[in-house]
Amino acid sequence: MLIDLKVSRHPSGTLTLTRKDEGDRMARDCEGPLHLNKDGASFYRAVAHMLHVLHREGHNVSYTDTATN
Repeated sequence: MLIDLKVSRHPSGTLTLTRKDEGDRMARDCEGPLHLNKDGASFYRAVAHMLHVLHREGHNVSYTDTATN
């Protein structure tokens, strides 16, 4: 399954990862440390963990980080 992940930075400075699975009409916010996180280090550790899990499960993942633009 193709999964699109996208990092965005809110004007307040918090980071959120959104996920859109193949066939979904809209992306949804991820939960826990991937939602409205003010700590970049813990956020990106959680992103790396999610990428690892999804790849291990055999998913194809598209990853975009708009927070670095």
